[in-house]
Amino acid sequence: METGTSEIDRLQAALVASEAARQEAEQRATGAEAMVAHLKLLIARMRQDRFGASSERGRRLLDQLELELEDLETAIAEDDAANAPGAAISSDTNR
Repeated sequence: METGTSEIDRLQAALVASEAARQEAEQRATGAEAMVAHLKLLIARMRQDRFGASSERGRRLLDQLELELEDLETAIAEDDAANAPGAAISSDTNR
């Protein structure tokens, strides 16, 4: 009976840890999505101002922001893949 209780305790602790990791991943994803939206807005504004007096500087900044946006979108996609429900289960079963 002692072994069954310790197994239940271990599984409950794993569940709590998994839930905490999921919540943290959701918070990161929400923050990253907000950053992506902000960068898209900045890019749209800069495209409107592209042909102003300082268009060359604006073009360089626009290119830099687009690269940053691509990096964030890649990171979000990698986080989604890493936090897929099957990813956590398969790592626990390999013990």
